[in-house]
Amino acid sequence: MPGFSPAASPGIRTYLICGCGSVGYLILEELKKEGGRLLCMDSNPERVQELREQKIEAFLRDLTDPDMLQGIDPFDIAFVVSDNHEANITGLKTVRRLYPRVHIVARAQDPINEKLLMKEGADLVLYPQHVVARAAIEHLHQLEKHNVSRDLYALLASWSGVFGIVTHTNPDPDAIASAMALSAIAKRANPNLETRIIYDGIIGHQENRTLVNLLDIRMEKLKPETLNECTHIALVDSKGPGANNGLIHSMPVDIIIDHHQEDISDLDRAHFIDIRQNV
Repeated sequence: MPGFSPAASPGIRTYLICGCGSVGYLILEELKKEGGRLLCMDSNPERVQELREQKIEAFLRDLTDPDMLQGIDPFDIAFVVSDNHEANITGLKTVRRLYPRVHIVARAQDPINEKLLMKEGADLVLYPQHVVARAAIEHLHQLEKHNVSRDLYALLASWSGVFGIVTHTNPDPDAIASAMALSAIAKRANPNLETRIIYDGIIGHQENRTLVNLLDIRMEKLKPETLNECTHIALVDSKGPGANNGLIHSMPVDIIIDHHQEDISDLDRAHFIDIRQNV
């Protein structure tokens, strides 16, 4: 019985991929980027030969064989990812019995299989359908963020004059950093656009004053004459005009960037609104 022993090369992770079909091969391709040692086993002789031709240490083994690990060097992480659920369960049991301390990632065919694999000792269970769904939603969110950023950049690039960025009253690091970031984006999009950061109240806490001083952020007190000089106005970390920011409720603003607002029906006069309650 092999028991637990460290990988053959200290400091270098060794991965064992059990079942090198479609999912296993994709994992193999990703692990190549990690720089560790790769060991693969599969019950298909042709697949094993293909892997060997790619200079991969591949073994012809059956996951249902209790001796499937015989002759294979110790490993740190095992991926039990064949397309056969029963074979994965059996292979998982074998790996866990012989190497109780290695990390095991197993592939499930459905939610019921997922629970069984966890019960048998898998540290992580991959349910490909869920992975694909999550990836699709994540890519969709990234696309949405890209489009929103592109629209903001184009809007700023089209302006001229003075761009005033108003924070909430008594700005904290959230508001200060948001204003600073929007100012940097505006300067990159439109070097000819004068950008000014404006606040009402005081910068009260010592850490907030330190943030402004260390980063040399120029911030101006909110005054009627200052707002009159602004051709365009943005609100950051603030729900809307008159909501804890020193502006009157009827004050027109061009941009609102926040993470608190729930009802934006009364903000339709703004040219750009980016409100993310999950941030």
